[in-house]
Amino acid sequence: MSLVAPRGAAKEQARKKTESEATRRNGTMMSQYTHQALLAATENTTTGITAVVVIGACIAAVVLFVGALISIARSRLTGGMKFAWLVFAFVLPFVGSLLWFLVGRRDSLSGPRAL
Repeated sequence: MSLVAPRGAAKEQARKKTESEATRRNGTMMSQYTHQALLAATENTTTGITAVVVIGACIAAVVLFVGALISIARSRLTGGMKFAWLVFAFVLPFVGSLLWFLVGRRDSLSGPRAL
């Protein structure tokens, strides 16, 4: 009785071993692919949310700036003070516009002050 497997059986055994290794590698590759896909989906969601917030903030800043310009132009301030507020709004659009609505507009509505 011979302990050596027939030639065809050895080839079959080698093929099965190669297939099982390939299956194991493919499974690992699939799990890596799945992991990468999940990361990409999460990243895309985060990127999308960030983009919406940034675009919303930009739109709000533009609306604030344009609103401040219109409000300054329609105010009862003298020409010099209007010019000063307009320059301030153009040099620092967000801060200047915000300060106009917090400080300048209230002062312009109260009218000229007596010395």
